[in-house]
Amino acid sequence: MESVENKINWESENSSKVPSILMYKITLQIRKEILTIQGHKLEEMCKETWPQLKSVRNNNNGDSALKKDIIDNVINDFPDFVSQDLVDTLNQLE
Repeated sequence: MESVENKINWESENSSKVPSILMYKITLQIRKEILTIQGHKLEEMCKETWPQLKSVRNNNNGDSALKKDIIDNVINDFPDFVSQDLVDTLNQLE
């Protein structure tokens, strides 16, 4: 995770790390900005870092196809990488 974070051009080089607990109790230390930055801004920063992501376009409803693809692929194919916070939130909606 850290190598991915380090490739993004953050507004500030200094950042505190916070724990992020994944679904199967694995804990990662991630930049606090990942939890606080506005999603569309983070998406644009990722597209600047990895230009090949720019080929994924928004659909007619204004939703990002990139966001949907990432969510679908992580949740369906790599559930170990789902944040426990997301699981807890979804469980409260039931």
